[in-house]
Amino acid sequence: MHSNTSRYISNLNDENLAIKQYISDNHFFQRLNNSLNSIYLHKSIEYINLSLRYILKFHSSGEFEKLKDINHNNFKNFYEINVKDKTIFIFLNDNFIKEDLKYAYHPDTNNVEVKLYDQISSHDLNLIKSSFELVLNLNKRLYYYLDNYVNNIVPLNIETDSKGFNISFTSSNFQKTTFVTFTNKILLSESLLHESIHNFLNIIELTNKIYVDTSTRIKTPLRPDPRPIRGFYHQLLVLKILNSFYIQLNDSQVSDEIIIKNKSNIEKRTKLFYEDFEKAKLIFFENKKLFTQSAFDIFEQIDA
Repeated sequence: MHSNTSRYISNLNDENLAIKQYISDNHFFQRLNNSLNSIYLHKSIEYINLSLRYILKFHSSGEFEKLKDINHNNFKNFYEINVKDKTIFIFLNDNFIKEDLKYAYHPDTNNVEVKLYDQISSHDLNLIKSSFELVLNLNKRLYYYLDNYVNNIVPLNIETDSKGFNISFTSSNFQKTTFVTFTNKILLSESLLHESIHNFLNIIELTNKIYVDTSTRIKTPLRPDPRPIRGFYHQLLVLKILNSFYIQLNDSQVSDEIIIKNKSNIEKRTKLFYEDFEKAKLIFFENKKLFTQSAFDIFEQIDA
């Protein structure tokens, strides 16, 4: 798994360098020099990649107004927080991320408007930090996925009357990133772990054949309609990691006010994830011919 991470970083750096070279050789982009310098100097290689790819997209599709808007982008509209020796970037209202948000999909966002924040409170920054620390203190094997596959966080601003509305998703364009709403640190930890597995698999799938035929659909425990095999496998590993998270959280002796206050909810979610994981695991082994050996190896190794 570590080699996949190293290969990913190397490949992303190579791609960023190739795009930078193309841009520097094209006189059209000279008007964006100040903005490009701000992008190149960013510490998040994923954000550099997202920005450069959208610049190329706008140029190739003739969306020149969007290119003009880049000069008005606030490239300092982000925060950094540190957990142990890890730096996490918190992105706010950014033009490239807003553009990417148009292509994001989550079923719970069908009837609500999803926006980005212009500001973030110290309370929410501390909430992110404490969520990472909760997983770190609970289990270092679980924390491995946050440490390696959640480098960037985009807080979502969603106006809704639903109490405790909580969603999260990832983007194939903005790797190692989680888009997420904030509630409490238990649900935020759950969301971050959930999306870390999607990010992990998105990278693994670049260099490993997991599915015999990606067009195959199978029935799953959480949806009435047959689901693409890739979606099922992602669901299976998410359920495995969250089942482990809640079992350990439920058994934890940590004297944390939020954990103590939500003990009954933790017990309910422990039961829920255990039941859903057992159903998904059964489906996985019943359909073993649809998966490669790599799929079984990853399943056994995750949280091992």
